[in-house]
Amino acid sequence: MSPECKFHAFACETYEKFLRGQCFDCGKDGKQCANMGYFAYKSSARGRMYLVTRETEPFCANPYKIAIENRVAQGSTWGKIEIDFHSKDANETFQLTSESDEIKEASLIQGLVVAHPKLRNITHVIMRYSKYRGWIYSGKDYWTIQKIALTNGDGESVSFCGPNMILDDNFPLHINLFPGNCTTHIAFPSARLARLVWQVVSDPKSGQPPKLYWRLAVDPYDNKDFSKR
Repeated sequence: MSPECKFHAFACETYEKFLRGQCFDCGKDGKQCANMGYFAYKSSARGRMYLVTRETEPFCANPYKIAIENRVAQGSTWGKIEIDFHSKDANETFQLTSESDEIKEASLIQGLVVAHPKLRNITHVIMRYSKYRGWIYSGKDYWTIQKIALTNGDGESVSFCGPNMILDDNFPLHINLFPGNCTTHIAFPSARLARLVWQVVSDPKSGQPPKLYWRLAVDPYDNKDFSKR
């Protein structure tokens, strides 16, 4: 194995938790992680360890934990979210959700992506949202996020926070990233918005559509978002 190609392994209780990005931490001194191959002799970590590799050469990867915060007061949607990582020397595209996945307000989209080892020092990302188009229900025409953060295997983060990151259906959104892990501070005005919210409560059976639960919600909203509609 090439000494320039590192295989970082992370201690984790289960593989599923590892893929969700819940164990992406080597500790302050880095001793909670291990290296496979050329750098194995430098590792002191023990126990159940997990790593990710690529399907093609050089097989080693530069894993990133990605965390996206969905804005509150917008209900749910269904759709595919893709993201392009861009650095000075490389770029790569990753799919975060599938077309039929439900995405909920105030939730967190989090997981690991297996980037090429040359993809380092991410400067910006381009996100795309494609709403689900079903015969019973469909996704929203746009979706709003309030934070995106990327963390590499060394614990270094880049991020951006803002209340008006609107993902329009099939329209790319360019987001510049800055060093560190930002904190969201979103204050809502006193104005309120009435909306219908639906939720799938059962799967389709024998060709019948799924059951939907509808409710009327009254929520605060950010005027700046709706001024763009």
